[in-house]
Amino acid sequence: MDINLGLRLGASSPHSAVMQTLNLNTNPDNTFTIEAQGEVLSIDIMTPQTMAGTYTLVSADLSGGPVNLVPARLIGIAEPGATLSVMPGLWGYQTAGGEPLISYQWMKDGVPLSGATSDNLLLTANEADAQISVIETAQDALGTRFVESQQQMVAPLFSIYETDTGRLQIDDLGQADFALDISGATAFDGQYTQDTDGAPLNTTNLLEGAINVARPSISGTPFPGQILTARPGLWICESADNTFQANIQWLRDGTAIAGATASTLTISPTDTGTQISIIEQTTGLSGTRSVESGAITIG
Repeated sequence: MDINLGLRLGASSPHSAVMQTLNLNTNPDNTFTIEAQGEVLSIDIMTPQTMAGTYTLVSADLSGGPVNLVPARLIGIAEPGATLSVMPGLWGYQTAGGEPLISYQWMKDGVPLSGATSDNLLLTANEADAQISVIETAQDALGTRFVESQQQMVAPLFSIYETDTGRLQIDDLGQADFALDISGATAFDGQYTQDTDGAPLNTTNLLEGAINVARPSISGTPFPGQILTARPGLWICESADNTFQANIQWLRDGTAIAGATASTLTISPTDTGTQISIIEQTTGLSGTRSVESGAITIG
């Protein structure tokens, strides 16, 4: 990266010989060399815009190692499944110490992430809801100094909330497996890690339609003249999907009963000995999915 720098010497005579011994060069890794003794330097950075400003540096401080003028910054979207990268900070150092070695350590909630020492970090479900930062360290023969970037909050993996009976919405903020632990909804209390087809719950599956985690069921007395009631299953859909709909179709021995799409079905004498079940079909922006209940035998 090209960095345009300007220098002004503070607290020094306009005719000071120090001007003749001061040297500044920029390097590709956002470091620059300064040779000056006992002077306060006012450094104007014009480009890039992200580093533009005026910074004060006491050249004598360079005797203890590289001095940071601009901390490293994080680039990217902070959400599970995404990658954050480091925009290096700006360091000054003396040529006597040699060009500094720049290294990184990623932090999660103020604690180092094991093995995360490159200039980028792939965020996983483990980083959801955490504060992520990076420590940039500059080391030369004169010493070692470090500075931490600002923290970024990683988006939650998802948020789920109930909108009506048998339907949950999920804000898909990442691409990862998740689990549900439901309590307080008598019919659906329990832990869910798979859909009703046995596939792991994963936010990417929402791209193909709502996910069913509990099949619909049938309640009522299975005898002619009695009324059976369809109980919706439990579905998860994206919160952006305002077109979500669920429809019921009653089946007799696996075949659709003509016109039987209401939430109830009155059993007729001809149903005796047959298997009655329902298919619940959902439609929405992401697609259509359906699931069948267990069957009951009419006595």
